[in-house]
Amino acid sequence: MDKKRGRGRPRKHAIDETASESIAVAALKSMEGADANASTAKGKGAAKDDGAGRIASTLLQKGRIIRTLKDLSSARDKIERIYGLDRAKLLKLAMVKECFENDLFNVRQETIEPTSPFWFESKRSSELPNAGRDLQDDIAHIWASMDAHPAQFGAVSEKEYNALFKVRAEPIDCQIGETGISLSAGQKAELPVLPTYQRYGLVYNAGAFVTDMAWHTTKRGDEQVQYLVLALSQHGQEPDDKHLRMFGKEEHIACLQVFRFDPHTLSLEKIHDILHPYGEVWDLKWHEALDQTEDTIGALFFACQEGTVRSLNIPTTASEEPVLCQATNIALGVKGNCVTTFDFVSVSRVICGFQNGYVAEFDLCDTQALQRPSYYLQVCSTYISTIVTAHSEFEASTIGAVSLDGYFYIFDPASIHTSKVKTSRYRGGNQFPIVYMPKLYSFFCTDGANIVRAVPPRASFAQHSMGSMPTTVTALSASTLHPMLLSGLSSGGLYITNAVRRLLTGVKNVASVGRTLRLWKWDYNPSADQYRLDPNYEVEKAGGGEISTIELDAPQVAITATKWNESTECGRFYSFSISAGIVTIERIGEK
Repeated sequence: MDKKRGRGRPRKHAIDETASESIAVAALKSMEGADANASTAKGKGAAKDDGAGRIASTLLQKGRIIRTLKDLSSARDKIERIYGLDRAKLLKLAMVKECFENDLFNVRQETIEPTSPFWFESKRSSELPNAGRDLQDDIAHIWASMDAHPAQFGAVSEKEYNALFKVRAEPIDCQIGETGISLSAGQKAELPVLPTYQRYGLVYNAGAFVTDMAWHTTKRGDEQVQYLVLALSQHGQEPDDKHLRMFGKEEHIACLQVFRFDPHTLSLEKIHDILHPYGEVWDLKWHEALDQTEDTIGALFFACQEGTVRSLNIPTTASEEPVLCQATNIALGVKGNCVTTFDFVSVSRVICGFQNGYVAEFDLCDTQALQRPSYYLQVCSTYISTIVTAHSEFEASTIGAVSLDGYFYIFDPASIHTSKVKTSRYRGGNQFPIVYMPKLYSFFCTDGANIVRAVPPRASFAQHSMGSMPTTVTALSASTLHPMLLSGLSSGGLYITNAVRRLLTGVKNVASVGRTLRLWKWDYNPSADQYRLDPNYEVEKAGGGEISTIELDAPQVAITATKWNESTECGRFYSFSISAGIVTIERIGEK
C-alpha cells in the first residue's frame, strides 16, 4: 500500500483521467470522514458510475425527504444535493478541497499559478461567450461601439479642481502597532516592522470617502504592473449627508482615481485623476474580455447615482493634470427610472437592477439598443440593492438579486418568471453585500446584519452560515483564484474565512472546523483625533449562531469596500478602505 500523501501538499505529477477519477471518488469519501487510501485509487470501493459521467446517487437509495440543510446529515449527501453528481464538477471541487483545506487562512503562490496540479481556470462573467455567437466578433463589436462614442475630457487646473472637489485638508494621525505616522491627502506609508512578525503592505490616505474600488486583472503576465481604481466622494464626512441618498436621481461632482501599483517595491503612483458629474459611483468592474492594449488599460464600468451604468476607456499613459469627464463611452439606462446595480451576464450582456424592483438586460454589441433593453421585467416590489451573476460550465447562469426589504431572489435570465426562487427573508437595509465565488459555485451574502451566509444556486434552501461577526458586515470580497472570503465590518475589522472548510464538510462539524481570522482592526479616538490600526491576528470560532450582538462604533472606521487582486501573479494581494478615506493594501502569506 502506498503511503498516504499530505492533503494540503501539491502533487508533483500532472493529473490524468485515471487520477482525476480517483481524486473525485476520494474527495467524496473524505467528505464522509472515510480514509481515502490507495485502494480507492486502484478502483476498490469506488463509487459507481451511471455511464454518463455521473456518480450513482445515494440519496435515491436512502429514499429520504430533504426539506432543510439539517436533513443532510452526512457530507456525502450534502455534496450530492447542493452540487449534483457530475464527475467533472466533483473533480474540480475535490481539487479545491485538496489544495486549500489545510491552509486555514493562507494562499500559497504556487497554488494559484497555472503550473499547479490543482489549477483550473475560473472565468469571470464578462469573459463568457454568448450562445451561438463568436466571442472575438462580440469583442470587436464592443470595441467598435466604444470607439464610435469616445469619452470626452476637459483639462482642470489645480484651482478649479479644489473648487469642484474638496479633499480633506488636514493630515490624518495614525498609529500602526506602536508606530505613529501622519498622512496628508495623497501620501502613503509602508507597514512598519512589527515585534513578532512582518506584514507586507502599505496604508494610503485618499483624502476623501471611498465608495468602491477595483483591481484590474492584467493579462500580459507582467507582475510589476497592477492597476487599482478608487471611487471617491467629497460628501462622506457626515453619514446623513443628503448627497449620499439612495432614492431618486442625484448629480454632483465625484472622482475616479487610477493608480499603478508595483508589488515588489510597494510604489503606488496616481496616473489618472478624473472628475465627473454623475454623482457617487459604485459596482466598479473592469471588463475582463476587453484586453489591455498599448493605448488603454481597459474598459471600466460603474453604476452612477444619476441613474445609469457608464463605461470609460482608461488610457495607459499617465495624465499630467486632473481632467473633468464630459461624456463617457457607453451609458446604459431606462428613461424615467434609475439603475441601482449591475453585473455582466456574458461578454456583451449586462443586467441591471432598478429602484422600482425591475431588471433589464442590455447588449453592448447593439449600439442602437443601449437605451432600449432586451427586456424590462419586474422581479420584486422594491429597490434592488445588489445584483450578481453566478456562472458555471456545468449549469446555466443564474442571477442573484437582493431587494431593500431583505428578500434574496435567484432566477435564470432566460426565463425569469418561471425560474424565480425567493430564499428566506433577511433583515432589510441598504447594507447587503453579495458576491459569487466560482471555485465553490456559491453566492456569499449577509443577513443584513452580522451573519455571513453561503447560498448555492443549485440548492438555495441549503444556506450555510459562515459564522456571526462581532458587528454589521458592510463589505465582502471573493476571488476566482482561491476560496478565501474577506468580510469587512462597520467596526473597522477585516476578517478572512476559508469557505472550503464550511461548504465541503458535514453539517455536524461546524464547531470543530469552522474558524475565522481577524486580519486588521481600525479604531478611532475622538478626543485625540487619532486612528489606530491593530495588526495583531485574532482567531475566532465561526459558529452557526443566529443571535445578533451588534456593537455601535465610530462611523469613521467602517469598512466601505474590500477587494482581492485576481491576477495569478499578485492574487495574494487585497485592499480595503474605511470611511475616513484610508486605504490599506497587503499581501497575505510569506514571500
